Amino acid sequence: MAEPGDQGKVERHLPVRATVRKAYAVALHNLDVAWRVTWLPLALMLPLVAAWNHFGPIDSLFDPPDGTQPTSAQVLWAFIVDSTIELPFLCSIGVSWHRFILLGERPQGRAVFRLDRAVWQYTAISWILTSGVTVILFWVYRLAQSSGALASPPLAVVFWIFFVVAILAAIYLTTVMAMLLPGTAVGSRLATIRSTLGRTKYNFIRLLIGMILSVLPAIALSILLGAVLPEGIAMTNTIASVLASAGNGLLVTPVAGFLTYAYMVFFPEEAPVGGPSRP
Repeated sequence: MAEPGDQGKVERHLPVRATVRKAYAVALHNLDVAWRVTWLPLALMLPLVAAWNHFGPIDSLFDPPDGTQPTSAQVLWAFIVDSTIELPFLCSIGVSWHRFILLGERPQGRAVFRLDRAVWQYTAISWILTSGVTVILFWVYRLAQSSGALASPPLAVVFWIFFVVAILAAIYLTTVMAMLLPGTAVGSRLATIRSTLGRTKYNFIRLLIGMILSVLPAIALSILLGAVLPEGIAMTNTIASVLASAGNGLLVTPVAGFLTYAYMVFFPEEAPVGGPSRP
């Protein structure tokens, strides 16, 4: 049975440069909206990140008194907790930005922080695509390591081939399934796993390049912030984590903008006739 409104038989090719340009243009032309959907979630998130990294076990984990190095499982655990703390706040920004572009929904008041059903669904998908995939790959590696498969040269070769293929598959699925996010933000039923895989066919590299181009300026800004800290301020794990989290917050609008405009290429039924989607 065909998907409702499915036009997946039509092969589409994402115009990467034009889509990335639109993502940045809509943010630059609507800085007031970007500010209102961003500042309050970040203001609430960053103190939590700082508290977790300062009062939690992170400092002792990465800067232990006895000089021991953290295990891979401990590093993974720290990443998962950090990610879980951040995601609801970042997803509030993402959902608001998707809805602004697709629905023309402008924020009411000076700040927006939402924790409605769309945000929780968006958070769940984001967690699965990032932390969930990482955890699965990690435990596949640990299982092979504990079973002794890596100690046997023939088995080790087979495992590493399988593991590299698994990593590539994870990157592919994470990149393509990100197209579910704009539809989730606006409550659309068109963007199912099946329709997303069908409509984005042959566009994985384009999507991946577009996402990379969307995050480069914010990453560069985070690096610059770290570089210009006064020399008297130690780059503690807490400061590094807060800067990284702030950088993540800055990534949301360009990445969400890119995903939204890419979504409109693959799901043109959802594209608005006018409004902020056409910067």
